[in-house]
Amino acid sequence: MVFIAVSSFVILVTNLAIQRYEAYWAFGDLTAFDQLFWNTMHGRLFESTYPWSIADYWPLVLEGKTWLTIPSHASYLGIHFEPGLIVLLPFYALHSSPTTLVALQAAVAGLAAIPLYLFSRDRLTSAPFGAAVAISYLVHPALSGMLLSDFHAQALLVFWMAWALWLVSIRRWRLVGLVAAIALLTSEVAAIPIAMLGVYIATIRHCRVIGLTVSAASVGYFISVTGVVIPRLSLTASYLFSGYFDRWGHDPIAIGVSMLTQPGAVIAYLTGQDQLTYLFGLLAPTLFLALLGPEFCAIALPVLLANLLATSNSQRLLIGQYNATILAPLYFAMAVGLSRLARGLGGALPMPLALRSLVRHASRTGIAVVVVVTIFASSRLSDYDAGVALRTEVFTYPPNVEVLNRMIAWIPEDASLSTSDNLSTHLARHHELYIFPVQATYTEYVLVPTTEARIWPLTLEQLTRYLDELRRSPNHRILAEEGGYILIQRQPTP
Repeated sequence: MVFIAVSSFVILVTNLAIQRYEAYWAFGDLTAFDQLFWNTMHGRLFESTYPWSIADYWPLVLEGKTWLTIPSHASYLGIHFEPGLIVLLPFYALHSSPTTLVALQAAVAGLAAIPLYLFSRDRLTSAPFGAAVAISYLVHPALSGMLLSDFHAQALLVFWMAWALWLVSIRRWRLVGLVAAIALLTSEVAAIPIAMLGVYIATIRHCRVIGLTVSAASVGYFISVTGVVIPRLSLTASYLFSGYFDRWGHDPIAIGVSMLTQPGAVIAYLTGQDQLTYLFGLLAPTLFLALLGPEFCAIALPVLLANLLATSNSQRLLIGQYNATILAPLYFAMAVGLSRLARGLGGALPMPLALRSLVRHASRTGIAVVVVVTIFASSRLSDYDAGVALRTEVFTYPPNVEVLNRMIAWIPEDASLSTSDNLSTHLARHHELYIFPVQATYTEYVLVPTTEARIWPLTLEQLTRYLDELRRSPNHRILAEEGGYILIQRQPTP
C-alpha cells in the first residue's frame, strides 16, 4: 500500500511540476540549480551567475546602483554550501533539463514516507495504521507546496531526516552517522536539526557519547561553513542569509543578544497573526497529535522558531523549502502521539478485560478516523489539493507562447543574457545569465515580456524605464518585438 501511495504521489507531483515549468510558471530557484548542474556537467563546477544577479537586483532597482560585480565563474557554493548535490549529476546527465530536477526532487521527498512507515508500523504495532501515517505525510500541504516551488537542495533534507530518525529508533549508529554526514553535505542548514537529533540521542535514547558527538560535529560544521567556507566563496565575503533576521540584528551575535534582551518583543512577534496561521497550517494536518510527541517536535523546534522569527513572511508559508527539516520530525511525532493516544484510551482506566479489549478496538477505529480527517484537513489547507492537481489546465501557458519560443531559439547557447524571472527557467543553459535589469546593458541579449502580467518582481513602470534606456542606446538594436515580448541584441564594440 505504501509503495503504491508513494508511486502515485511522485507521478502526480512530478506531472504537475513539469506542467508548471512548461507553462512558464517556474521561477529563479529552478533556474539557479539548472544552471549550476549544466555548468558542472561542462566542467565548470557549481558555477552559477543567476542567483548572484537576484542578490544584486534589489539594490539596483531600489537604489539605482549596482551592488555586485558578478564574474562568469561565480560559485553557487558562496550562497549555500551544498556540494552533496553532485550525486544527482549522473541522473541529470541522462536528461539535462529542469524537468529532471523536479522529478528527482519529488521522488526523493516521496521516498521519505518509507522510513516513516517503518517507524509508525512498529510504534503502532499495525502495518495498516503505519501506512495511514505515511500517507498523511504525503498529503501534507507543506510537502506538495515545497515540491511545486521550483527546486531546492533543502527539499532533499526531508528524505535524509526521515531516514536518520528511523535509524536512531533501531539504534544503527554507524548508519546514523553516514546519513547525518550526507544531510550536512546536502545543505548546511541541516546542521541545526541534526544537532538537535544528537541531543535527542543523548537524552531520550540514553547514548550520551554518540549524541554529543553528533551535536558537536554538526554545530562545528555549521560554524565553520557559514563563518569561513561560504564567505571565502561568496562575492560579498559574508553569509547572506543572516539578513533574513535583520529585524533583530545584522549578525548572529547581535541577533541572539537582541532576542535575549527583548523578550516582550519576541513573544509579541511569535504570537502575530501570520505566525499563528503558519503554526496552524503545519499542525492541523496532524490534528495537533504531533504535540503528543514533544521529543520529536523538539528536533524541529530551532528551525520552526527561525521561520517564526524571520523578518520575511516567505518563511512562514506552506510552500517553499523552509519547512523541509520540520516535516519528518513532525510526522514521527504524530506517530508517537497516535500510539500514546491509543494506549491512553485502551489502558489508562481500570476496567474488566473484556471491556478493555472493546475499548482497544474502538480506539483503533478512532485512530483510523483521525487519519482520514487528517488527510481531509491537509487537502483543505493545500494550494495544490488533489482535485486541482488532476486538472491539466492548472498552469496556463502565457499568451503568444509560440512567439516566445521562437525568440528563445534565436539566442545562441554561448551568449550572455539578461531576462525576466519566469523566462529564466527556459534559458538556464547559458554560462552567463542574469535577472533583468541586472547586467542588461552589458549582456549580448535581453529577452523580457513587455506587459505587466509576467514581469515579477519588476513593476510595469520600472520595466518601461529600463527598456526605454536600451531603446535609446546606440549600442543596442531590437531584433524582434511582438506578441508581448521584446528581444534586444547588444552590438559588437568596434
